[in-house]
Amino acid sequence: LSPGESSGVVRVGQVDVLVLSAEDLIADRLASWQFWEVAQDAVGALLLLRRQRSNIDAARLDAAAESKGVGRALESLLRFDGRLGDREPGETELEEWVRAVP
Repeated sequence: LSPGESSGVVRVGQVDVLVLSAEDLIADRLASWQFWEVAQDAVGALLLLRRQRSNIDAARLDAAAESKGVGRALESLLRFDGRLGDREPGETELEEWVRAVP
């Protein structure tokens, strides 16, 4: 783990697997999107945020994003997610958001 990152344990069948926290995974995906323009990682960050919402610590997510220099990407992600509400994004809508790399 990098300094400041945290992990958790997920049980897969009979095996405990050590994984990065959702906050650190999201920040990592946002870095890939912002710095290398990997569109799939922007979508990955969105999916992680939406699927793990109840487990995400907002302060930790902010800190993880700031430590990776992706505060603008996080703001974009949160704005887009807020506009979506409970609905899934349309293909064109998702593509337009992803192309607007912060």
